[in-house]
Amino acid sequence: MIIGVRAWSVLALLAFGCGDSSTTADAADIDAAVIDAAGCTACTYGPASPAGTIAMAGATELSGLAVSRALADTVWAHNDSGDTARLFAFTRTGAARGVLTLPAATATDWEDMAIGPCGASWCLYVGDFGDNNLVRNPIRIYEVDEPAAITGTATATFRAFDVMYPDGPHNAEALFIDPRDRAAYVITKGANPANVYRLPLMAGATSTAVLVGSFMVPAGQVVTGGDLFADACSVRLLVRTYGGLFELRASPTATIAELIATPRVAVPVASELQGEAVAYIGDGAGYLTVGEATTATLSQVRCD
Repeated sequence: MIIGVRAWSVLALLAFGCGDSSTTADAADIDAAVIDAAGCTACTYGPASPAGTIAMAGATELSGLAVSRALADTVWAHNDSGDTARLFAFTRTGAARGVLTLPAATATDWEDMAIGPCGASWCLYVGDFGDNNLVRNPIRIYEVDEPAAITGTATATFRAFDVMYPDGPHNAEALFIDPRDRAAYVITKGANPANVYRLPLMAGATSTAVLVGSFMVPAGQVVTGGDLFADACSVRLLVRTYGGLFELRASPTATIAELIATPRVAVPVASELQGEAVAYIGDGAGYLTVGEATTATLSQVRCD
C-alpha cells in the first residue's frame, strides 16, 4: 500500500492528534523558532540532553539511527564502514534489545538509515553509499522488514536495490524516506550545494537516481546524516553536519523540492565526537542524535 500525501496526513492526524488537516500553514508562515500549523500544537525545541549510554558490544562507530514506529521504546542503529551487515536495537536510554543480521548482505560503507511504511507495516532502510574515493556507481539500498519483536540475535528478511547516479559517483552520508509516498532520497556530502536525489527502488534492475534539487550547507560543513518527518501539521527534514544540525520546514503537502528550498533553521544538538546520526522520535516531538565514539552517548532533544 502506497500512502499518498492526503492519506498520510489523515493517518498522522489520527495517530498524533495534530489538529485539522484541512487547514495547514504555508512554508513561509512557519516561525524560525516554532514548528506550527493552523490547528496544531506549537512545538519549541528544548536543549539537548543525554538520554543514556549505548550499552551494546560492537556498537562502537554508530553512523545511522532510526526510531521504530511499531516497537515500543526501540531505536535502530548501525556502524560505519568496517562492520558486518547488522543492525543494533536498543532502548531510548541505550539499554540493549538485540541485533538483527542481514545474511549474505555486504556492508561496504553503510552511512545512514531510515524508517518508512512498507506494505502494511514498516521497513528499515540502510544506505550503503559511502564513497570517499568517488568510485562507486551504482550504490545500494537495503530494505529490511522490521521484526515484530527483537531480542538476542535474529536474522532479517531484506531486499537489495542498486541505483546509479546519472552524473557519476558521489559521496553521501544521509538517507531519508518520505512516508507520504515511500520514496527514498539521498543527500550528497561533497562541496556546496548539497544535492538531493530520489532513489527509485526497482526489484531486479539497476535504476537511475533523479536529481530533485539542492541546498546550501553552512560554510565549512558537510552533510553527515538526515531524517524526515511528515504529518498533518508539516513536513520537516533534519540535516546533520559534523558540527551542527539544522531543519527545513514546509507545509504538509510540500514536495521535497519545495521543502529543500526553504530557509534552514539551526536547532539544538549535543556536542558529539564525529556527529553523524540523527532521527526523529515517533511522534515528531523531538529527535535523537549520536556520534561515532567508542562508548557512545545517545542524546535527545524534546519539545518544551
